[in-house]
Amino acid sequence: MCSGITRISIFHQADSFGQAGLDGLKLALSFRRYLSLPLSFLPLWRVLWCFGFCSLHSLCHACSMRIHSVGTYPRNTVDIAAGLASVLAVSEPPQAVVMIGTALPLARFVAAALNTTALRNAWFLTVSFVGTEAFQANLIANGVSASVPIFISQVVVSPQDQTVGVAKSYRDAITALYPTDPHTRSVLFCLAFCVFDRP
Repeated sequence: MCSGITRISIFHQADSFGQAGLDGLKLALSFRRYLSLPLSFLPLWRVLWCFGFCSLHSLCHACSMRIHSVGTYPRNTVDIAAGLASVLAVSEPPQAVVMIGTALPLARFVAAALNTTALRNAWFLTVSFVGTEAFQANLIANGVSASVPIFISQVVVSPQDQTVGVAKSYRDAITALYPTDPHTRSVLFCLAFCVFDRP
C-alpha cells in the first residue's frame, strides 16, 4: 500500500461556486487514490502554479477515491463553526482539506482547524479565487503560523515571474495605471480582458 494522503475533505461556501468546487474535487478524486506527497513540513503560502484541481491528478497514483467529509459555510458570512464540525464528523481525521470560498472565512477556518487536535497537522488547499494576497493577510491577522502547509492553486503565471512575456506586459501596464504592487488575482482579469478584447 502506498503511503500518502488518502483522507481529503472539503470545506466550501454554500452556493453555486462552492458546489462547483465540490463537483471538481469529486471528479479529480474519482480517478485517483493516493496522493504521492508525504505529509511533511512545508512553508506557508507556497503557491502551486498549476491548473486548479487538475494538479491533484499529477500528484496521485491511479485508483478511485472519495471525499472524506464535507463542511459548508453560508455565503457572505464567517460562520465557519458548523462547517468545521461537519469536516471533523468522521472516525479518522482528514489529512488534507480543500477549501472553496473567500479570504476571510477561509482564514478563520484554518485558524479554528489548527486549534483542533484532529486538524493540527493537516494540509490546507484552496484555489486562486481566494485572492492570494488577501488570504495571506487574513491568515496573519488570525494568527496562523508560517509553518502551516497551505497551498493555493493558480491558473495564471505569477506576476513576479521574470521569464514569461505576458507577466512582464502585465507588470508594465498595471504599474503605469496604479501605484500598487501587482497581484495574482488581477493577472487573471487582465489576461481575460486581453483575450476577449481581441478582434
